[in-house]
Amino acid sequence: MHEVRVLRIYPDPNIEGLNIYEMKGENVSIHMELPSSIPVDIKEGDTVKVELTKNERIPENAILSLKGYVYSCDESRKEICISVDGLRLKVTGESIKVKRLDKLYFNVIKE
Repeated sequence: MHEVRVLRIYPDPNIEGLNIYEMKGENVSIHMELPSSIPVDIKEGDTVKVELTKNERIPENAILSLKGYVYSCDESRKEICISVDGLRLKVTGESIKVKRLDKLYFNVIKE
């Protein structure tokens, strides 16, 4: 679980209906592309908690829970790339032990 600050939320003019969230925290950098239809009440400057887990334990207060799999993982750079419903997420600095094709659950929890 990492606490991160939402840096930017903005529509991507090249991809209709998607928002890009960039969140940074200690040893963590997360870049998410999400369909705008997902009701996420996060705004710029909010502090959120991000949880990346290999099991299905989803916290009740998670405002966003996504299921995906690891499509690449670079242990030397501590970088995990995750595909969630065809969308790509990149997580760096995460200590969770994963290998390619592992299934992951990604939760964003508002403070």
